[in-house]
Amino acid sequence: MTVTTSQLDELERKARAAETPGPWQWDSAGDALESATKPHGARVLGAALCGYENSYIYGNESDKAHIAANSPDVTLALIARIRELEAAERADLPLWATLAIRALHDMVDQTNPNDPIGVALTKAGLERRP
Repeated sequence: MTVTTSQLDELERKARAAETPGPWQWDSAGDALESATKPHGARVLGAALCGYENSYIYGNESDKAHIAANSPDVTLALIARIRELEAAERADLPLWATLAIRALHDMVDQTNPNDPIGVALTKAGLERRP
């Protein structure tokens, strides 16, 4: 399967719009997907009680683990990495150079607009994509 830029953009839009960013986990009963970090586990997906019968979210454990692992924060990180690698490929940079640029971006003081590393990266046209 080939993912187009417009598909990545749409996936990113949906991940940013999600109300519970992640990480996610299944509750102990296995019938509600919830936030692993918010107090009392904010619900992402859950089963409703229908009449006198209990509801249950059907699925095997490996599928449930896969769903929980793909929270919006994970999706956004993967999209950012894909775009970073595509930009490096377009710039014809070797992988080591891409990783070095990424490391430099991690060292930039985001609160200081005059941070020398940030200024140098901007002048070189090596801005980091969100």
